[in-house]
Amino acid sequence: MKKRSTVKIYEKILKKDKDFDFAYLLILERFKLKRMIDSFSKATMPHENISFNIRDMKICVNCIDIILEEDIHSVNHFKKYEDFDIKLHTTENEDGTYTLDTSNWISPTFDHYVNINNAKRFNFEIIKDVNQNLFEHMKMDLRQIKALHLYNLIRNKLMSWWW
Repeated sequence: MKKRSTVKIYEKILKKDKDFDFAYLLILERFKLKRMIDSFSKATMPHENISFNIRDMKICVNCIDIILEEDIHSVNHFKKYEDFDIKLHTTENEDGTYTLDTSNWISPTFDHYVNINNAKRFNFEIIKDVNQNLFEHMKMDLRQIKALHLYNLIRNKLMSWWW
């Protein structure tokens, strides 16, 4: 009976799977990590480094939230966009293509600190001379890349200890 209920729980996540999207894999891993955190926290005979494992799992859950833009800072940032009216202005080029003019876009700033000084370490270039809207998106993209890097680093080193 226990096995069947576990399969049912995962079935809800798997039903949302799209062939073109990898996000469900991260959602699955986050769900499993949260279950493991809960299980390890309630363990009656915990192993020696269980507090470090729980800490690392929580960091991984937070990283997945950042990658999926479901952390509190991303959610608050996107809520600010509801107050802004963004009108798209395009100009037609001679070859028939269109260029999107972003010079008049107003964008709320991303209020959470992102260290952009080490962006090159992640093969990411921050261009400080661009308009504010693009700069804020660059910071958010870099934040996601860093979270993915940290998540994979912890996961690759410690997964054998967790599972």
